[in-house]
This record gives sequence, C-alpha cells and structure tokens, in this order.
Amino acid sequence: MGLIYVSDVVPILISGLIFSMLAMAHRVFLPNKYSAFLQFKEEEDVKKTIQSTIIRIIYLILAHAFLICFGISEKQIGIGIIVACF
Repeated sequence: MGLIYVSDVVPILISGLIFSMLAMAHRVFLPNKYSAFLQFKEEEDVKKTIQSTIIRIIYLILAHAFLICFGISEKQIGIGIIVACF
C-alpha cells in the first residue's frame, strides 16, 4: 500500500464525484426504491431495503468498470468511494 501522491488527488476527486452523483441520482430518480439505514430501522421495509442495496451494488460495479477503463487505479477508486461516503 503506497502513499497518496499529488497526482492521485484529481482521480480521487473525480471518482468521489461520480459515486456521489450516482447516489444522488438513485435518491432523485428512484425515490420509491431508495432506503437509508435509518429509514430501514424505522420502517422495517425489507423489500425496499433489498432493492436499494441491489441498485447500489449495480452502480458501484458499473462505475468501477467505467473508471478502470479511464485508467483510474483501484486505490484511487477506493479512496474516492470513501470520500463520497462523507
């Protein structure tokens, strides 16, 4: 595991932005299939939670493949996902 270099910053920000946009698109375009952890605890709608989880897994796989095609490394994508989570 190496350090994060200055040349890693832009790819990390790009991958974080893409994952943030996909999460926002999920909430905006599929609101009836969007479920957050706190909503699950309150509503206990298992079907909605499963659908939301499947959609998240699909967009993680697709965005990961898309970013790999553009030469962004696994490390940069992983850190970008962490940035997008916060």
